Order: sequence, then structure tokens, then C-alpha cells
Amino acid sequence: MLTGLDVAGLWEHHGRRGAAATIALTPVDDPSRYGVVPLDADGRVEAFIEKPDPGTAPSNWINAGTYVLEPSVLEAIEPGRRVSIEREVFPALVEQGAVYGLQSDAYWIDAGTPQAYLQVQLDLLAGRLGAAPAPVDETATVHESATVTGSFIGEGASIGADVVVTDSVVMAGATLESGVRVDRSLLGPRCVIGAASALSELTVVGDGESVPSGTVVAGGRLPGPDTWPS
Repeated sequence: MLTGLDVAGLWEHHGRRGAAATIALTPVDDPSRYGVVPLDADGRVEAFIEKPDPGTAPSNWINAGTYVLEPSVLEAIEPGRRVSIEREVFPALVEQGAVYGLQSDAYWIDAGTPQAYLQVQLDLLAGRLGAAPAPVDETATVHESATVTGSFIGEGASIGADVVVTDSVVMAGATLESGVRVDRSLLGPRCVIGAASALSELTVVGDGESVPSGTVVAGGRLPGPDTWPS
């Protein structure tokens, strides 16, 4: 996850409420992928609803994954076994009325999917999280005839003649040979994209993968499942 949450503010809110646990909450368009956390009028957590069916969530405020916990919470966790804080610890504390939530509309994204990871990079480049980083690493080589738009080019990457890269991430040491087209895709470290290939629609190329010249892929994963070890 990447967030602009004011952690000090979360800590202060926790202290003012005298809570055993305080949870940062963030709004999302589709709460069905997450743990929904409804609050009462005082900001006390009423329940934890894990991944509700679409259209059934009582709120769009979800658990944003940042907590302040009193030492007593940790001391109450049974040692020697794996424990889910969301499914075991927090529900028990909710029954005691000891958990509060703090709603925040600060930047927040769960970057656990290729689509979300790409969005993080685009948001960084657009300056939505502060000063934007340099889009092209100073050690990368970009041919004068290449076009790079809204994209990040990593350390030591090589971008060949007439290459067009749009809204994508090209990681360290990757090589794009002449005439390659890349749009909204993720290219892993040290991969090699053969000449005149076209990758689009969130195609993901793995670390060190070699893509043959002339390959056209939309929304693919390279290597694909048929080449993965069992």
C-alpha cells in the first residue's frame, strides 16, 4: 500500500478517544474487495464486514491497513500460532467497544495488482504524492528518435530507435529494440523486447524475459502460465 495518511494525526485521535485500537479508514468506489468498517456517531467501530457482496456494503469506508494499538492488545494475542488481526483480534475488541476509526481522504492505494501498481507509478509521475521524480533515470539510454510519454524508464534501461512508450513502466536494465510500441504495460528488470513488438492493455513482462521480435500482445503475461514451473 502507498498512502499519504497523517500518521501523527491517527496517533493523536487514538489518544483522545482512549481507544485500545484505532484504525485508519479510506473511501473506495468498490468496497467489495476489502474489509468494510462502519462507525457509530462517536467514531467507534460497530463491525468488520470482510469483502461484502457487491451492492451490500453499509459503507464505502474500508480498513486502510494502518493501526495504532495499545500494548495490551498485543499482549492478549495468543503466542505460538498465526493470528489474523482483522478476523480475530479486532472483532473481539469491537465487542468490548474498544476500537475506533479515523476516516481520511488522503491518497491511498492498494498496489497489490498490476493495474494498481501501474497507477501508483503514473500518480507519482503526475506529482499526486508530492514532487514528481525524474521520469527517465539518468543512466538510461533513450534514442533520439524514441518517444516516451507519461512513463518511467529505470536505471540502465535501453530504449531503441523509433520506440514509443506511453503510460508504462520500464524497469532497470530492460532493453527495447527498434520500433517497439508499449502502452499501459509493465516491463520487468533486464527483459528484452524484440524489434517491432507491440505490448498494450496492461501486458506484464517478467524479470529477464526475452520477447521475440514482432510479438503483439494485449493484456498478456509473459511468460505465460504454460511456461511456469509446476
